[in-house]
Amino acid sequence: MLLAVMWVAATVASAQDVVHSWSGKTMGPIDYTVKIIGPKQIDVEPVQAEVTAVLESVNSCMSTYQPDSEISRFNRSQSTDWFSVTNATAVVIKRSLEISEITQGAFDITVKPIVERWNFGAGKQSDFTPPSTEETRALLERIGYRKLAVRLEPPAIRKTEPHLQIDLSAIAKGYAVDLVSAKLTELGFPAHFVEIGGEVRAHGAKPNGRPWVVAIEKPTVGVRQLDRTAAIRDAAMATSGNYRNFVEVAGRRRSHTIDPRTGEPIENHVASVSVVAADCMTADALATAIMVLGPAEAARLAEQRRFSVFVIELDGGERTETIAGDFPFYELDVSSAAADGPTIWTALIAAFVLFGLAVLGMAIGAIFSRRPIQGSCGGLAATTNPDGSTRCSLCQNPSQDCREKQTGEPSRR
Repeated sequence: MLLAVMWVAATVASAQDVVHSWSGKTMGPIDYTVKIIGPKQIDVEPVQAEVTAVLESVNSCMSTYQPDSEISRFNRSQSTDWFSVTNATAVVIKRSLEISEITQGAFDITVKPIVERWNFGAGKQSDFTPPSTEETRALLERIGYRKLAVRLEPPAIRKTEPHLQIDLSAIAKGYAVDLVSAKLTELGFPAHFVEIGGEVRAHGAKPNGRPWVVAIEKPTVGVRQLDRTAAIRDAAMATSGNYRNFVEVAGRRRSHTIDPRTGEPIENHVASVSVVAADCMTADALATAIMVLGPAEAARLAEQRRFSVFVIELDGGERTETIAGDFPFYELDVSSAAADGPTIWTALIAAFVLFGLAVLGMAIGAIFSRRPIQGSCGGLAATTNPDGSTRCSLCQNPSQDCREKQTGEPSRR
């Protein structure tokens, strides 16, 4: 019996869906990870190919590292006429301008010249010196989201300032996550997890019913440690921080997050911002904007726009947290965090259910055939009591096999 139960349990476990996972790089050096839930025997290579195609399409449109991308060509152009782009680029720029309005300019994709001047762009300078006040003022004249226009039919963008340049790095990753997620759903994998450079979207749950858990790092320079975890289901999360990318100026650390309204690196104490929203493109952009705006404005926006946010501020050795909305913190069970498949108890329960169904089926068959189930005493007929009788005598209506055991003689049939 035990061997039979173990065999059934193993059969049930192998029939369960499992997590298929793979990783790679996109948009240059950015790491990505995709996890899908599906049968153990499926061939994931066609799915991987579809995901790669999606990522390459986003990169070919929005990369500032590829000289032939749509954005790179638009940045080189000094024409103020409409510039044709793909629908994807138009959609991302439209959402960028909407978030610029929502955040009153704290998010601005036209800040590229100032980002590069502060040595945070594609072409880093080895002998960097910060811009002067006069240079910053001159650069501010060349930026501004109101100097950029977009249309969806036909998709095109236009600049009113000939030297205007855009950088979608604070929103394109989130958009790519959304596209990959949509593709996985289209391919028949509604339960999945997508992460690109720290931006995440997750749907459904793991095969064992546990949620997808996302780590939030401690905002500590030079150290990678877990700070908190969040459980994401049918939502997206993006995290921004100033503890990895910065420059030292006269012994002073300057953040890579530029306030587009001043042209200077942010001066607040915000170290990390995590935003949970319905889509990753929005979460990505809002996380960057809140780095500029600070926690008070983050709380107001979260209530107004129906997203949740977790802000960590560091002022010397003092840490302050601001939580707005229903942020999905999750207490990680380390002992079971790696268990993506069904547990042994799940398998055993399923095995006993199947065994019970088999016995029920035998009983129904016996009823309809009007014959007792052979061996229905479960092996008790062969067991002798201390007085010499068989355990089968406990039956109120023993079968013919039991009678033979009780009397030692074959009964008439």
